[in-house]
Amino acid sequence: MIANPTIVPKAQALASRYKNQLATAALLTPSTAAALTATPHDPAVQAQAAAEVSSRSIATVTKVMNLRARYKDQLDAIAAMSPATQAALFANPHGQGARIAAVGDIAKGFGIPVADAATKVRAVAAIPMADLVFLRAEGKPVQDAAAQLTALGAVPATDLEFLATCGGSLQDPKVAAALTYMQAEAPVVQEAAKRAPAQW
Repeated sequence: MIANPTIVPKAQALASRYKNQLATAALLTPSTAAALTATPHDPAVQAQAAAEVSSRSIATVTKVMNLRARYKDQLDAIAAMSPATQAALFANPHGQGARIAAVGDIAKGFGIPVADAATKVRAVAAIPMADLVFLRAEGKPVQDAAAQLTALGAVPATDLEFLATCGGSLQDPKVAAALTYMQAEAPVVQEAAKRAPAQW
């Protein structure tokens, strides 16, 4: 490795560029990382990986995923609402003021007529409160974990392989500094050894 002067800077650059993705990868067990590499679209593997990254149980992750799929349109409508409207609607789903604000936010956010926005608000109000409470408590950590795993999946395989092969210890600043020093000074020492072999 010392013969190639590009290894240390490349490992450091990749480690810096993918700092967040490597932090995500560090949260995965080796078996989950291997399964995710082999079968990234397997829902069971995805749930296990999201559970490890979010520090939630597989049951919680699975429930969040199922509820997000079941209420996709309603959750998209909620996302179009301002935080204040969301809070008011959550506190009183059938309150007239909150519903009017929600209709306005959705109509504006989706660029749709008020009547269509009102239909979306009625659909949001039909979500069982227990599901809303659960999603409000557990949805964001699981969603964040999914986003982190998506970002990890976007790292080129060649970069991950390089870091796995060369990057582990090279990410340690002391090791990197020592190798950089050796790369700079080794040619001088090697030349001296050739000129005076008995000295070495």
